[in-house]
Amino acid sequence: HRPNMEFYRYTDYKDLTQEEKDYASKIVGFSMLNLVDPILFGKTNYKVSENLKMNASLGYALAPFGGFIDQNIYLLLNQKIKLHTYIREFHNKDHWFYGAGVNLVNYFLNDRKILVNGGVDFYTQPKNLSFTTSESLLGYGGNLNVGYRLENVFKDEKAFYLNLGATYKKEGFIPQYSGLDENVQIDFGFSIGL
Repeated sequence: HRPNMEFYRYTDYKDLTQEEKDYASKIVGFSMLNLVDPILFGKTNYKVSENLKMNASLGYALAPFGGFIDQNIYLLLNQKIKLHTYIREFHNKDHWFYGAGVNLVNYFLNDRKILVNGGVDFYTQPKNLSFTTSESLLGYGGNLNVGYRLENVFKDEKAFYLNLGATYKKEGFIPQYSGLDENVQIDFGFSIGL
């Protein structure tokens, strides 16, 4: 709200302008959406048909230019394909911008020897990630991560995977991506699967 104000770490509520207090109240209201989640109340899925289970949730979080609301849908198809889809509304001070995406989660191939995760994201966001502009930029991103199961080093059913992945995204903010600029990232690591 005051980009030219001198920075100091702690601001008391009494120091805020009325406009800033109104914006803070809006954020508090949006954060209540995080309680619209059946998983919080022990309901992990709803059976739609013999081959389809689903769940849904709402959520709110902050972004570098304001915040965003997520509408999430989780699908389990044929007890094998797990999909997370979402619609996202980003906001800055006065304007809204939109996004959507889909993710494949823990898909197993070759008798659980290969583990695949991946997804795509599409979004519009304020130009230069500005808190005040109505101008938008179009962005997209994608990721793919493949794990190869190593010999089981545990006595139970857990498996140890060697993972290799690649991520690309245009300029902009996507939650859990490591940067705001356009970038390509290669990931290498290990994971434990159930």
